[in-house]
Amino acid sequence: MSNFVQKKSISGEFYCTTLLNKNLQLKHIEFFLRFTTTMLYRKQDAEIALDASKISILMLKIHKALEALVHEDSCETLAELAESLGVDHTTVSKRLKAIGIIKKQCH
Repeated sequence: MSNFVQKKSISGEFYCTTLLNKNLQLKHIEFFLRFTTTMLYRKQDAEIALDASKISILMLKIHKALEALVHEDSCETLAELAESLGVDHTTVSKRLKAIGIIKKQCH
């Protein structure tokens, strides 16, 4: 009986740790989305006229791609994200590493 309780406790700790890690990852995604929005608005003011609907559509694409990265942990997804943003994959990789979403890139 005590072995069952001990296993349940270890499993519970793992579950709580997993939830904490997922929560932190989602906070990183939220930070990245805010950062990207800020940069898009600055670009809008500085260069070309991007209307709010184009920015919203781009932000939705970024959000979906980052959610996929968190759930799938795939190098292909990283490349797809870079392609959809029109930047090099190393740029996206460095930004995601800086905010702690990915630890290392697969080759």
